[in-house]
Amino acid sequence: MLLRALRVAVIVLLLAVSGGAVAADATSGGTAPVARKARFECHGIDRGAVRGTDPTYTRKTLADFRNHKRLCGGLWLPTPRRYLVPQGLAVTGSTAWVSGFRFRPGYGERPCQLRRINLATGEQLAFHSAIYGRVGQRPRTYCRHGGGILQRGAYLWIVEKNKLWQVDPSGTSSVLDARRVWRIKAPARGSAIVATRKSIGLVPFVTKGHPSIYWFRFKQLQKPGVLDLGAQAKGTTQVGAVARTRVPTLVQGATLDGAGGLYLARSSLACGELVTPGGRRLGFVPGAEGIQFGPAGRRLYVVSESGARPYVKSRKPLTAAVNRFEWPGLGHGRKADCGFAGF
Repeated sequence: MLLRALRVAVIVLLLAVSGGAVAADATSGGTAPVARKARFECHGIDRGAVRGTDPTYTRKTLADFRNHKRLCGGLWLPTPRRYLVPQGLAVTGSTAWVSGFRFRPGYGERPCQLRRINLATGEQLAFHSAIYGRVGQRPRTYCRHGGGILQRGAYLWIVEKNKLWQVDPSGTSSVLDARRVWRIKAPARGSAIVATRKSIGLVPFVTKGHPSIYWFRFKQLQKPGVLDLGAQAKGTTQVGAVARTRVPTLVQGATLDGAGGLYLARSSLACGELVTPGGRRLGFVPGAEGIQFGPAGRRLYVVSESGARPYVKSRKPLTAAVNRFEWPGLGHGRKADCGFAGF
């Protein structure tokens, strides 16, 4: 019932915030409907087919998983990457911004990092090792986790658990100063991010309970003096959510297709699941995080954290950092077998 309502809920939201015109953000791309008869273009890849500098920290073969045959290609992230764990993805044409964090044992000590890469070769086009900023006149701090990212015009929007960051990535300095920062107040929380033309959705990661995406209008949150994003408006400094969309647990990534359908990536380091607007739960790459359709809607890109050095040295499967699936071929794939809780 919940997932059958996801597509309806998003369409209703789009109608509400866009004056009746349903349209996804340009960053989400468009997708063709899943055809009744599958004609697969891609047939899987092995480690030798992954482009970029092959990692020397492991000799594992590339992992097999449900629907790995629908992979068309993959990329290793460029160096330096010894402690980088990829989390978010923003595809723009033939390039993409990948957000992530510099691994450290303490969760609160993992600074955001940004890389822009060529999607054909894996070549690094830009790199930023940290982002600093402040909410209004509150103490200066730095971005952590980098769980979700999207590009809107010249700016990148990056989300962590309790902050939303807007940055101009065109600077050449390794360390970026944020253009603006907002505090996210419970029960709203951020781990992934998704957007329509007029609203931004903060997607939480939880292991239990009944989580929701909280949606905020760009126009409202960008008003001067707005510092906080919460479930309800409070004075002139806190804007309230305009809508909520129920989602399952273990969501690590989210995107919209051209028709406004909401797709969710659920994962652990050992298994992945793609949830479609119609409620299908498809086998997906382990460690799946940020997802986004390519500009023509014929490919679905996803970053995976399972192949990052801090994790792959355990018994977890080896995955490429950026994976490219055929679409709608993946939509004809096998059901996920991760054993994640139902919804």
